[in-house]
Amino acid sequence: MGIASYRIKIDLYVFVVVIVGILFGVRVYNAWQKTNYTTEVVFRDGDIQISLHYPVKILSSKNDASYPLILSFSYTGDITEPHTYEIFLQSSTLLFVDAKGSELTPRFQFTSDQMFFEQSMYVRPYLSKEYHQKHLIDVSMLVDGKPVSIQSQPVEIAVVSHLFSFLSLAAASFLEISILGALVTWIANAIDTALNLRKELIIQIRNELNSLASLPYLERLRTFVTLEEQIRSYDLESDLMRELQQMRISFADSEREFMRAVGEQLRQEG
Repeated sequence: MGIASYRIKIDLYVFVVVIVGILFGVRVYNAWQKTNYTTEVVFRDGDIQISLHYPVKILSSKNDASYPLILSFSYTGDITEPHTYEIFLQSSTLLFVDAKGSELTPRFQFTSDQMFFEQSMYVRPYLSKEYHQKHLIDVSMLVDGKPVSIQSQPVEIAVVSHLFSFLSLAAASFLEISILGALVTWIANAIDTALNLRKELIIQIRNELNSLASLPYLERLRTFVTLEEQIRSYDLESDLMRELQQMRISFADSEREFMRAVGEQLRQEG
């Protein structure tokens, strides 16, 4: 029975270590994935270039993660006649939001008198019962208010596998639970340690009070006063009330002994 129980504990330990290792690996991969971006030129006309910087892969909507999009405009030629460029982004499966998570209209505007300019926003998948394998972003453009033709294909953002998205969600939840569990454990251990220290102090002072009977009267009295002050400083009077009362009664009943001890002390000093 003992060997079987030991094997079960070892198997559970190995299982937990493997699960934690997998979830940790998922978290590391997620951190790397957020840096995996690509840039695509969506419009080029002479010395004018407009590029979109976007993530290669993103997680499913259940992970509630947002990813930055950066649209950059650059003009390297000589300005002869200024033009206004307007870029519109549209997606049937993505939400465009600002840094605070509020939904916004994905519209960018540049003018050719700006040599270089960038604008950014965030995207995240909207909640849907359907698991999208990829997200498409259609890009349209106006030059001086007139539509122009740009890329023939929409920008495509891949979605990681359904299983990996689930593991990412589990890893995030596991991290939150682990932090909460560690905090609760730390508080419980701190309380338990404080209670144990209090119990040890009570036992120590109780033993010292009980050992006073073997001391001479005046030394016993001085030691008792010191212990009584210590008890008050640690707020242990309620825990040692019985011992304190017994000692006070013993001193009250020993008035003659006190007088005799004082007399002997005076004779020794004389």
